[in-house]
Amino acid sequence: MTNSYKLKTASVCLVLLGCSPTADNNTPSIAAPNFVWTHKSPETGFVSSVKFHPSRTCEVWASGDDMSGVYKSVDCGQNWSLVPTAKNVSTYSLTFDPTNPNVIYAANHFGFGMLKSTNGGSTWTLSQAGLPTTVNNRRLFQTAINPNASSTVIVAAQDGLYRSVNAGTSFSKLSIAWGSAFMAAVYTPSGRLVAGATNGVFKFSDDNGFTWSDLLTASLPIVEMQVSQNALYVLYAEGTLQYFDLPNFGSGGTLNVGSTDITTDVLATRTVVSGASRATDTLYLGTSKKSSVTSTRWGLFKSVNGGANWNQLSNGLNNISIFRIAVDPNNSSRVLVASSSSGGILTSTDGGASFTRTSSGIMAVSALGFAQNPLNPNELVLSSSVGLRMSQTYHSTDGGTTWAIIGEVNGADGSLSWSFDPQTNGTLLVGMIGKGVYRSTTGAGGSFTRVVSTDTKVSKIVREPTSSNIVYALALEGTVSSDVRVYYSSDSGATFTIRPSLYAADLAPHPTISNEAIAVSVNDAFASSNGFATQNSLNLSTEATAQNGLRLVLQQTAT
Repeated sequence: MTNSYKLKTASVCLVLLGCSPTADNNTPSIAAPNFVWTHKSPETGFVSSVKFHPSRTCEVWASGDDMSGVYKSVDCGQNWSLVPTAKNVSTYSLTFDPTNPNVIYAANHFGFGMLKSTNGGSTWTLSQAGLPTTVNNRRLFQTAINPNASSTVIVAAQDGLYRSVNAGTSFSKLSIAWGSAFMAAVYTPSGRLVAGATNGVFKFSDDNGFTWSDLLTASLPIVEMQVSQNALYVLYAEGTLQYFDLPNFGSGGTLNVGSTDITTDVLATRTVVSGASRATDTLYLGTSKKSSVTSTRWGLFKSVNGGANWNQLSNGLNNISIFRIAVDPNNSSRVLVASSSSGGILTSTDGGASFTRTSSGIMAVSALGFAQNPLNPNELVLSSSVGLRMSQTYHSTDGGTTWAIIGEVNGADGSLSWSFDPQTNGTLLVGMIGKGVYRSTTGAGGSFTRVVSTDTKVSKIVREPTSSNIVYALALEGTVSSDVRVYYSSDSGATFTIRPSLYAADLAPHPTISNEAIAVSVNDAFASSNGFATQNSLNLSTEATAQNGLRLVLQQTAT
């Protein structure tokens, strides 16, 4: 790094992530400390998939969201243990090979690739061969395995459909002109492949995706497909369900308008238990909570007549959001639901009439924001993702041994960053996913007042180490370009002033001098000696734009 900026008695080091610093021959080597980590966050959290083993009684598999891992239970979901995988990743789609249930696929929705086990989950391998080269396009969703030739695997991806003919070792993209992004793909019992695009088009293929025949075009994104022995069920993003009787597969299908009374504009999931006919199939439909939808229209629903009529199931669910559903293939009265809120795993042994939480051992809390009270180190606050720009907030007063759920700051938005006032106990700030900054003077569970009233994402709240009354809030992804800026406070966050000329992805205050700091944007770095009322460019545009991330380190030196 050739650029530097002197801030009085301190030198400033700008560290680009991924770069290796050059060692100083005169610097003594220091042995790496042997850290021991203890899990302190709450159990349960966002569980992104759950699936019963097709033949082993009471063996259940689940995945925690946000890379919190794959879990296994051998007692019908009562207790869980984390399974070592090639990467500690998560999946929306745990899929067993129908001809060999020791083979398990876990398509990763964060862009890592396809995880696979060939020995019942004891060991895992990760494959990216033939999948998209960019992380976003490599986001994988539903996986389909040909029941007549299980070496053929289809996976729905962010940028298309991919086929493997060697059981997931490598993939190739299917040439498809009718859809660009896919979340849903399934094989029928006869071996017919059906796929649905996010543009609402879905088709079927009898040759594993080489040629396609029309089924239907809708205007809604297709999020999931499943088949019973009798019908194909297609689920749309706002909860509408369609079914197609398999004997008349090409006839166009029937829209099940009954499900439109359940939910609107809420992502949904569904599980099917085959009956003697399509009209006697049992369906479970789960929806994710959204603040604008009344509680009678989201949650968990059950139909015993192929989706013609629905009953809401709520006993023991406590208004949680439903992300995935599994029914025991050996006992249809046993139903497990995976929650995208704080619920974790909940189990029913009476066909959904009542549920109890059975999440012991699952640590799928995807932390968004965390803070420790410097005046009371045993007080912790943590917010976790529950999807759809929402969060669940936990509070601990015993150093993380136990946690209590506290009310959300804004019911229509999630909490992303926290900061306790180190001088005044009970005063703290919270940056929101999309609603600016709130402040409380009555503790984490108290009432909050909005102090940055713009609809913007506040990813970080930074206090000066020498003067904690000076606070910077880094605002990103605003709906108005002028909102995407640094906000400055000199009264511990009671009021904020926008710094309209500065966008910052990261910021580090000077360790000893008030109002001096350095900030990094997507294309440069800036230094200031007046709290960014004005700033000087460090002319790092070439180096900064070449990196995915930046880290700032302020290092004091003697003068």
